[in-house]
Amino acid sequence: MAARFPFREDKAVAGLSLILKLSGSARSKGELVKLLYLADRATLLKRGSPITGDLFCALPHGMILSKTLNLIDGVLEDQPSDLFEASFEAADHQSIKLKGEASFGALSKLEIAAIEAVFAEHGGKSFGELKKLTHDLPEYEDPEGSRIEVAPETILRLEGRSADEIAQMAGRAQELSDTAATFKKLAMGTGTAERCAPRP
Repeated sequence: MAARFPFREDKAVAGLSLILKLSGSARSKGELVKLLYLADRATLLKRGSPITGDLFCALPHGMILSKTLNLIDGVLEDQPSDLFEASFEAADHQSIKLKGEASFGALSKLEIAAIEAVFAEHGGKSFGELKKLTHDLPEYEDPEGSRIEVAPETILRLEGRSADEIAQMAGRAQELSDTAATFKKLAMGTGTAERCAPRP
């Protein structure tokens, strides 16, 4: 089974906000998800975990972050999530722009540096150029009109990482997923809430 990191919508918002701030203008959804994909990929290779925890997918137009793309589509279709509604608005039928001041508090210094490095190298590229760039990545596989999920293990293996490094990454993914599940249960008022009751 492929490693799955918990999706961090707050980090997706912060990452897109940083890219839009660096861009100084609206960007198309295709450009945004490819630039953030490249930053996620870079942090996966550097520290063994991505920024957003989103699903990596191959589409006919290249590699993307699946849930992030769906959330951007929600803004464009006037059905945004709460976090995306607070941060972005549609610029046209394919592009979004910042709404108010950008906030990057959810990102670590390493994550900010990764996004800035990707932007410095690729931020000026068009959608067509980014499409070709992600088509040329070793993990890309033509989905023949559909989509294919690409496991983090696949990227690490194709980049020559050892079996031990891949196993460590998978363990980290499971640890983060377990922690996220625990917090979700507590937020819903279930699970181990009784352990938090005050002593008599």
